[in-house]
Amino acid sequence: MPDWHYTSGGQQHGPVSEDQFRALVAAGSIRPSDLVWNQSLPQWVPAGQAGMVMPAQDAAPNPGYAVAAAPASYGALGYEAPSADAIPFTDHSLQLLRQTRPWAMFIAIMFFIFGGLCVIAGVTVAAAASFVKGGGVGIPVWLGLIYVVLAVVYILPAIYMSRFCSRVGRLARLRQATDLEGALAAMKSTFRVSGILMIIFIVGYLVVIAGAIAFHLK
Repeated sequence: MPDWHYTSGGQQHGPVSEDQFRALVAAGSIRPSDLVWNQSLPQWVPAGQAGMVMPAQDAAPNPGYAVAAAPASYGALGYEAPSADAIPFTDHSLQLLRQTRPWAMFIAIMFFIFGGLCVIAGVTVAAAASFVKGGGVGIPVWLGLIYVVLAVVYILPAIYMSRFCSRVGRLARLRQATDLEGALAAMKSTFRVSGILMIIFIVGYLVVIAGAIAFHLK
C-alpha cells in the first residue's frame, strides 16, 4: 500500500505507512475533517467524507480502509501530490478568509460610494463650468477631470475587492479549488491596481513639485 499524507492541527504530516495510518485513526489523531492523500488518489480529500477512517466490515485479518473512487464529488479542494512546497488548505485557512470577507466588503462598498460621489462632483463642476464667462475653459474644467480621476482610483480597487468577496463566499459553500484560486487572483489584482495607482500619484506629485520649483526659480 502507498504511504499516506494527512493534515492535523493546520499542519501537513507524512508520509506514514499503512499500519501507522491505521494506528493514528484508531487513536483519533486523524479526524473525519482532516485532509488525507496517497498516490492512489488524484487529490486531497476529507478523511471522513471519503470513507477512509472506518475499517472495512469483513472477516479479513487485516481489514483495509475504503477509498472513494471519485473523491472530487465530495467537494474537497483539489491539491496535487505533496511536495516541499505543497500546503494543504485547512479549515482554519478558510475561516481566516471568511473573517477577511466582511472587512473587504465594507471597504469595497465605501470605495464605490466615494467613487460615485467623485463622479457626481466631477459632473457638477463640469456643468458649472459651462456658466463661467469665457466658455468655462480653465481651472473649473480641470477640477472636474481631477474628480473623475479620483473616481477611477476608488472604483477600480473596489471592483476587485468585490470579486474577492464573491469568490470567498463561493469557497465557503462549495469548497472548490477554482474559487480559492479566483479569490487569490482577485486579491492579487487589488494590490496590483492599488500599487500602480499609488505609483501614478507619487509621480504626479513629484511632477507638480518639480514644476512649482521651476516656476519659482524663473
